[in-house]
Amino acid sequence: MFLDAFSRKEKFAFLPLAKKVMLADNKIEEEEQNLFSLYLQEMQLKENEVEYLTEEAAYAVFQESSEIVRRQTLIELISLSMCDNQFDAAEKSTIETIAQHLNVSNSVVSHMTGCVTELLDIYKKLNEIIAE
Repeated sequence: MFLDAFSRKEKFAFLPLAKKVMLADNKIEEEEQNLFSLYLQEMQLKENEVEYLTEEAAYAVFQESSEIVRRQTLIELISLSMCDNQFDAAEKSTIETIAQHLNVSNSVVSHMTGCVTELLDIYKKLNEIIAE
């Protein structure tokens, strides 16, 4: 949704955080892997050209980014964590930890989570209408 506008450094910084979210519950669901592949397409990156930064290096990149980019990053990560229709405690905790490193408050994260939930509900309803 937002990743195509990120700088190259921000794109590479996003990837290890996405992997962290995907692995939060100790398993990568098919939906998560599919969305990660879509992220790579959106960012116009190929898996073989990706330079995975350390988590600390990723946080350092985002410390230099605007608040808008940091919030966009969290919305994408929340979407990733919920794409399999589950948002378990480990994923929630991982999102909260990343949010702390990106200097985004828990109340903003909670609001984002609610919005992503609403968006997923709308997609579900639209798919039901299409399938009728």
